[in-house]
Amino acid sequence: MKKNSHLKQTISLLILIFTFSISTIAQQNTVSAGGDASSSAGSISYSIGQVQYKTIESDSGIVTEGLQQPYEVFEIVAIDEVQGPDMSVYPNPVTDILFVEIPQFSGENVEYALTDMQGRILLQSEIRDSKTEIEMLSQAAGVYFLQMTIDGRKFKTFKIIKRK
Repeated sequence: MKKNSHLKQTISLLILIFTFSISTIAQQNTVSAGGDASSSAGSISYSIGQVQYKTIESDSGIVTEGLQQPYEVFEIVAIDEVQGPDMSVYPNPVTDILFVEIPQFSGENVEYALTDMQGRILLQSEIRDSKTEIEMLSQAAGVYFLQMTIDGRKFKTFKIIKRK
């Protein structure tokens, strides 16, 4: 009797291990999005954000399974942000003088604030012309943010890299 009971326990354990091993390979990745696409040529299921990938090659073509599309970061515009004039900030990286150019400048109340990574305001001034110079020679090498405001409301921020 004991042998029969031991055999039943062993079989139960093997069934449990087999069932567990099959269920653990069901999903290997958590992806951010995906879907299905089909046409007269065939159909495909796809996912975005898959970390693992595998390439399959044959005489008729190449298929890369997995991550094929890059993540994209979009600027999110809040409802209370205002639209400002088109502008360019150069050179970036900068060593001595940073230029802010507003080709269509018409005397708007535009100001800038240069801040460090901790958010401390280092320089702040009003823009009075279509081309403004910001002296960066006295700033240490590092990363800064140039926040642009119009009528006191932020409309654009530039990441500035200062070199020696």
